[in-house]
Amino acid sequence: LHYPLRRQRQMCIRDSSHAGRFIGPRHLILGDHWKLSRPRRPSGYLLLDTRSTVGLGNTPQIRFSSLSMKASTNAMANLRTNWVGNLILFAALIFFTWAVARGWSLPLTDSHSSRQAQTAITANMLHENGWAPLTPFNGLGAPWSVPMEFPTYQLTTAGFAYLTGGDIVSAGRLVSLLFALSALPALWLLLGRLNFGSIERSFVLALLIASPLYAHYARALLIETAATALSLWWLTAFFESLKRPSLERPWLFATTALGIVAALTKVTTFAVFLAPALIIMIVLWRKRNHTIVYRAGFMTVPALVAAVWWTHSSDALKAVHPYADFLTSTALSEWNWGTLAQRFDPEWWSRLVYHFQLITPAWALLFVFAGLIWGPKLRRLGIVAALVTFFVGPLAFANLYYVHDYYYMAVAPAVIISVGMGFSALWQRFGDRPGPRVLITIAVAGLLVAQVFAYRDGLGRGQMKNRPVPAFAHLLRELTTPEDNIILFGREWDPLVTYYACLLYTSPSPRDRG
Repeated sequence: LHYPLRRQRQMCIRDSSHAGRFIGPRHLILGDHWKLSRPRRPSGYLLLDTRSTVGLGNTPQIRFSSLSMKASTNAMANLRTNWVGNLILFAALIFFTWAVARGWSLPLTDSHSSRQAQTAITANMLHENGWAPLTPFNGLGAPWSVPMEFPTYQLTTAGFAYLTGGDIVSAGRLVSLLFALSALPALWLLLGRLNFGSIERSFVLALLIASPLYAHYARALLIETAATALSLWWLTAFFESLKRPSLERPWLFATTALGIVAALTKVTTFAVFLAPALIIMIVLWRKRNHTIVYRAGFMTVPALVAAVWWTHSSDALKAVHPYADFLTSTALSEWNWGTLAQRFDPEWWSRLVYHFQLITPAWALLFVFAGLIWGPKLRRLGIVAALVTFFVGPLAFANLYYVHDYYYMAVAPAVIISVGMGFSALWQRFGDRPGPRVLITIAVAGLLVAQVFAYRDGLGRGQMKNRPVPAFAHLLRELTTPEDNIILFGREWDPLVTYYACLLYTSPSPRDRG
């Protein structure tokens, strides 16, 4: 009996007439004379009659009433069999730790400094004045609130600043980093559901945290890592809930709640993850029954309703603000969605290619093409789904993705998964021979090194430039007091000036509140 096994090296056998005894990764003794042996060919096991003296081709027939196999969950065994993947992942973690620590104490003058300062202002006002869901902001005057996304990240940052007693910048960078790391277990579980082996999953996680874009913005004072991690956890829970044979209410309600928080945190990120969720639902619906559609709807529709409600509520508040009406969703419609002509502009596509290479080098697509050629049907479908997910974000929100490179944090996991599915297909197709295994591992390591050098020569270099705080912020600090209300003429709105003029450390006066 030949039982094909792609990844498991250690097995347990249970049957109705013999008590199995595990004795090592090579063979297993069953009762008195049956032995499960792992030959040179690592993709399968042979069940042999040890009393027989004939060759393997004449192994006697096995008469068991039932035979079942389960993968061993022994942690030490997993470390031994996945040492290559663990080594690659450990090397990537060392790089990631080094990358996020660089410039930790520098001011918010690196990538998209105004957006980081705007986030810091809201987090600090929440820290100083207490919890408020309407996104307080002191840059546009009374009523001191310009709600954008729901302040999930800002509230968490304010809480960390309160608990640690540190400043908002350090707390915000720490929270962003923790969200970036929290996405890794979700990705690990999702890849397991997609039948990735432990080595393949380690490769994918290593490539993600070594991505120049991911390493750079993992420590930025932005909501991107929070939005990406929450949406990725929602997608993982969504997949797990649909894969279960019956309706399980704890999974259903937990996934629904997670989706609501993810959509409120950043709806443009959550929208990207709706694409793979829809593909997963269609695939499972065709395999099983139509009730999956109802379960999927229950876990998705409340999140969309919450996002629409928050958008309308925040628009109503911005519309009555004397200076914030230009920030309503209607006023920003073209800014958010872009134009049709923009999507056909070669410059837009050139920009997309540039942003793609902030995630991983363009030659990584060779893995994707290899997976489409040699991968089984499900692997090819997975690659297509990942590529669709990547294009959903830029094509749906054309201008936002054109202007802001950090928006690509939402699609970075999809890019890395598509590459991972490519070398997973190669591993499954040729990995039963030592030579191809070594070549695939070298290729993954080479891609990892290429990403490290891309970070060093690109985003990492800008991260370490200690750009000065705007001189106008120092001037305002010298000429004004915390009780003053200041109106600026002839200067574009810049939250960085507001933040470093220390206006954010004060509360509005009672007269202004009224």
